[in-house]
Amino acid sequence: MTSRRRTSDPTARPPARLGLRAWMGAGLAVWAAVCFASAPAPAGAQTSQIWPPLYENQWHWHDAQSNLGPAQIEAVLKDAVADAPRFEDPQYFNAIFSVRRIKRAVKSKVSGVEVGGDWQATNGNGHGSKSVFVPLDPMTAATLWYITGARQWKWNVKVYPSPTYNFYFTTEALARRFIDALASARTRHAGPSKWLKFGMMTQDLTPAEAEDAGRPRVDSVYAGMVAIGGPADRAGIQAYDVIVEFNGTPVLNEDEFDRLLNATAPGTNVTLTVLHRTKAPEGTKLQVPEGVRYPYIWERRTVSLVSQ
Repeated sequence: MTSRRRTSDPTARPPARLGLRAWMGAGLAVWAAVCFASAPAPAGAQTSQIWPPLYENQWHWHDAQSNLGPAQIEAVLKDAVADAPRFEDPQYFNAIFSVRRIKRAVKSKVSGVEVGGDWQATNGNGHGSKSVFVPLDPMTAATLWYITGARQWKWNVKVYPSPTYNFYFTTEALARRFIDALASARTRHAGPSKWLKFGMMTQDLTPAEAEDAGRPRVDSVYAGMVAIGGPADRAGIQAYDVIVEFNGTPVLNEDEFDRLLNATAPGTNVTLTVLHRTKAPEGTKLQVPEGVRYPYIWERRTVSLVSQ
């Protein structure tokens, strides 16, 4: 965790932009350090000097519903407050809020929710009460995460765009209802974040990863994370599958993949060609890199899925 200045004011700006590997942990690092018990890496995590270990927190797919009426939205917000959730505001990166109220609000003609409660500095140097405004009109997505090893507030709702707002609840059902309430409370519609089209996050291959995958050059991308129950997961794509073709078009890098993905309308059937690591058959003679738990080979697969 990066060092932060000690102050009674919890304001401390997070990094402006994070890469995938850094991003996956940064949004939870402060909260986990203060309120969660540590947890070991999953027993089934792949150990390798080339490929990173699987992320221990779980991303769960949720197809947000935006058809709740005003009374239904208010009922969900009331239930949310009763759960005594925790909250992180990117403007107050050094603080954890104990939420006491959540209500719909409008600020500068932007719809959102006002979140009020008591904050505690993560370094122990300050506390107080404050209300913050979470804008919903620019919201492009809200994702659901299960925090492995959390004591109580296991279910994390991340509200985008970056930097993100984080809400933490005790139950999955309430977290899912809260996402629906936020989506329904918006006054304008915006396109979903790119990774929500398939429910996966991608990243460029490094030279070592490209060589390990048998690529003759540094091209293609891999699925760094796949949402449980999402389109990619249902199609059989797993973390660290290498994506080499999109509807027959070679995927050269993440920018190219994003372009192809963003040009795909929701509801469109898409075919991806991927390389999947699988355990090598008994007796297969392979040179096993140091740190890899078992010999593997790359199996070429074609999967079909529907863009969201």
